[in-house]
Amino acid sequence: MFLKPDYIFSDLTQLKPEHLENIGVKGLIFDLDNTLLPPHTHQLQAYVAQWLQTMQDAGFPYIVVSNNKDVAYLKQAEHLLNVPVLGPARKPSTRMIKQAIAWLKLSPETVAVVGDRPLTDLWSGQRAGCKTILVDPLMRANERGIIHLLRTLERLPVSVPKHTKAHLHSL
Repeated sequence: MFLKPDYIFSDLTQLKPEHLENIGVKGLIFDLDNTLLPPHTHQLQAYVAQWLQTMQDAGFPYIVVSNNKDVAYLKQAEHLLNVPVLGPARKPSTRMIKQAIAWLKLSPETVAVVGDRPLTDLWSGQRAGCKTILVDPLMRANERGIIHLLRTLERLPVSVPKHTKAHLHSL
């Protein structure tokens, strides 16, 4: 169903390697701003860096696909994260999501797209045949008014997923 994430987590770091293994995920595609980094910053928070390292250590490769149009910022994020950052992606277009799947060398059904925006991250992931995971944004306090309004509006039609965090913990 349109905009129905497969999974929802209030915090990115609640997603554990065993959850991914249980649902057949072998690789991850992340959104950048407000999923991995606070928007328009070059600051990787220590707890997110540690979580990403845990994912890599557990054998989950990842790549980043961003709608951010600032190419210099994307290059800095790529250096900071030490993985490719593809963009500007123009999500919900699937073009760069498909490039990311090819880079991961996995089939779409074994990849999860993780992001904070239903109309960009979830929709592009669904259209590419991936599993989708909706997470709450890292920061809301410094969001521009229009972004806050759009985020609120786009989450209104989001359906409750067939699997919730509680269900994942019981897998």
